[in-house]
Amino acid sequence: MKKKHNIHIIRYVIYLLEILFFSAVSSAPNLIPDIMGRKPNLMVALLCGIVLFEGGQPSAVFGIICGFLIDINTGVFLGFHTSLLCFLSYFVGTFSKYYLQKNMISFFIVSTVFLALFSHVQFFVLYILQKYSHVYYAYLSRCIPATLYTWVFSQLFYILNSVFTFKLRDAKHFNCN
Repeated sequence: MKKKHNIHIIRYVIYLLEILFFSAVSSAPNLIPDIMGRKPNLMVALLCGIVLFEGGQPSAVFGIICGFLIDINTGVFLGFHTSLLCFLSYFVGTFSKYYLQKNMISFFIVSTVFLALFSHVQFFVLYILQKYSHVYYAYLSRCIPATLYTWVFSQLFYILNSVFTFKLRDAKHFNCN
C-alpha cells in the first residue's frame, strides 16, 4: 500500500513540474512558432494527458492549477479557465477512468472531446457573450487553428506522460520500505 502511495506522489510531483515548466515555456515570447497567427495552449494539451491517466479528483486538482496559470498568463476573467478546466477535467477524467483503457486510441478520443469542449465553451464566453461583431471570422481564424495546434501538442504530451506513468506503475525495483 505504501509503495502505491509513493508512486502516486512521485507521479503528481512530476505532473506539477511539467505544468510549471510548460507554463513558463508557453508564456515566453517567440519560443513556440505561430501557425496562422495562433499558438497552442500547452497547459490544456498537458492536462489532456493527465486527465486520461489520473481520473476524476486528481484531474480536477491539476485542472485548477492549469486553469489558474492560464488565467494569470492571459489576463482573461480571473477564475474562468480555473473553473472551466476543473469541471472538464473532473467529468472527462471520471468518464475515462471507468469506461476507457489507457492507450493511444482512447487518448485520441479523450483529447478530441476535451479540446472541443474547452474551445467551444471558451469561444462562447469570450466571443458570443461579449457580442463580438465578427463571430464567424473569430471562430475560423482563432478558435479552429488554436484548437488543432493544441491537439497536436496534446498527442506529444501523451507520449511523454505515458512513458513515465507506465514505467512507474510497472516498477518492480521501486523499494519504498
